[in-house]
Amino acid sequence: MKRRKFLASAGAATGATFLNPVQSVFAKSTDEATHADDWVAERKRLLGEAQFGRKKGAVSSKGMAVSSSPLASNQAIKILKQGGNAADAALAASIVQAVVEPHMTTLTGVFSMLYYDAATGKTTHVNGSCNSPLATKKEEFSIIKLMELAKSSKWVLVPGYWGGFEESYKRFGSLPVKTLMADSIRYAKEGFECYPFLYGEIFESADLIAQSADGREIYMPNNTIVRPGDLIVQRKLAGMLTRLSEEGSKYFYQGDFAKKFVEVMRQTGGIVTEEDFARYQPMVQEPVKGTYRDYEVMGSPAPDFGGQLLIEMLNMAELYDFKSTGPFQESFESTQKAMQILGEVLSSSSRERMMGSVTPVEKAISKAYAAERFQRLKPKPRTMMDMGGGPPPPPGSNHLTVVDAKGNVATVLHSVMSLPWTNTLYVEGVSICAAVLHYSSGIPAPGDRINARICPSIIFKGGKPVLASGSPSVSLMENILTNTINILDFGMLPEKAVHLPRFGGYSLNKTGSFLVENDYNPSIVSALEKLGLNFDRVRPWQWHLGSFEGIYIDPATGTRYACGDPRRAGQAYGS
Repeated sequence: MKRRKFLASAGAATGATFLNPVQSVFAKSTDEATHADDWVAERKRLLGEAQFGRKKGAVSSKGMAVSSSPLASNQAIKILKQGGNAADAALAASIVQAVVEPHMTTLTGVFSMLYYDAATGKTTHVNGSCNSPLATKKEEFSIIKLMELAKSSKWVLVPGYWGGFEESYKRFGSLPVKTLMADSIRYAKEGFECYPFLYGEIFESADLIAQSADGREIYMPNNTIVRPGDLIVQRKLAGMLTRLSEEGSKYFYQGDFAKKFVEVMRQTGGIVTEEDFARYQPMVQEPVKGTYRDYEVMGSPAPDFGGQLLIEMLNMAELYDFKSTGPFQESFESTQKAMQILGEVLSSSSRERMMGSVTPVEKAISKAYAAERFQRLKPKPRTMMDMGGGPPPPPGSNHLTVVDAKGNVATVLHSVMSLPWTNTLYVEGVSICAAVLHYSSGIPAPGDRINARICPSIIFKGGKPVLASGSPSVSLMENILTNTINILDFGMLPEKAVHLPRFGGYSLNKTGSFLVENDYNPSIVSALEKLGLNFDRVRPWQWHLGSFEGIYIDPATGTRYACGDPRRAGQAYGS
């Protein structure tokens, strides 16, 4: 599949020519017009930082936020300064992203949070992923026709984002919901300037967007796509968010939103019903737990199974002395071993989930099983093709991480669950996502939760968090594993780690090939090719290589460190 060639080639990397940062003019005033001017100036300043490329690391002794959007990271810090905790900040940031990053996330997608409460020492996972409709007929599903199915309303799933958001708020939030959502409503109502990354995505998907009146109203107000710097206004979405802030699930799952969503399904051949909406419940889970050297690891449990996969990988990684062979970008041996471990875990997981016969969690995360698997690693890393599995779904997700001054930690994945605007459907100004693409990770029973290879994780030392992270993209596991090892084993801070050349997951344009940035050590890539691996050499800091949204907390000083990944348009900010 050749989706998003516009950005993969050049567009996002050269976006800095479109917008120029405007210095903040914030000043104390009671004049309404002055406050309006301040809002616009600050919005433009932040969007001027929404660029791909080298980022400056952030350091703080208090709060810290990192995400794929400067507006979202800034929103998180703003909420922290208003007295909110890490959960409040992450919730507010995520719903800002649902407005300003429509190519990556939507209120009809998913929301999953891993949260550490510093007062109790307890870590909790909230799964707000999508459900399979009760009327789903598994026998009609075809992985071969997955992209075709994604375009059909018949394979639209039951949204989970608001369920995950609301459950996380009930358990961990402190500020009023209206406070958390006020700025997202304002961004929708008054608009925000189109920035280069979003422009590229709109350009690439213009024919799909144009198929709906809602899409044309938002992105083609004058029968042509918005230009960089033009305001994107979403009035229907602003009204929807306002009702959501006032009525919550009574509106979303039991009220008018559910009814209107189902009516769109009836008109277009979908099978989601009001019963599907009414029965939706978020899952509150204990995280899956493991260790890595002298660290404790907690991650998202199945059906958000990425946290489990990270523990399986780290169990094997600790059997190898990466320090002796050197950092990945300098060492064939380290790169090969990491790819062997990734290949073993990802290919086995893909095959097992598609076959419906998954290794029990207790065995999968055990040290004995890791040793057994480590011993059978072959020089040529396994691929999902070797094991009978298919490539992962294409990218379309956001991850964000927040740490507050008290040490609470929230790390969140929320997502359009792959491609935006695929089925061209809208309800109440909200794009309906094509989450069926995640059936490639195993088909759930009717009414059950989808399986999603997402990976919010928190790593502890002596019972205190030292690294909280996650990533979107087809390369999320490769990204998280290598950055975790770089930070924990090689002592790198995030700013150094995220700027290093990276290898990643499967190419969407070159079947059977792994992604590798073309400034990765060429001798290492050539040696891996001699083993029989195929690579798609892409530009440095290419966005399909993931975006490491991680915060490192120095266990000795408590200082927080983070850095926006150059592969996305985000930033890290401290309070």
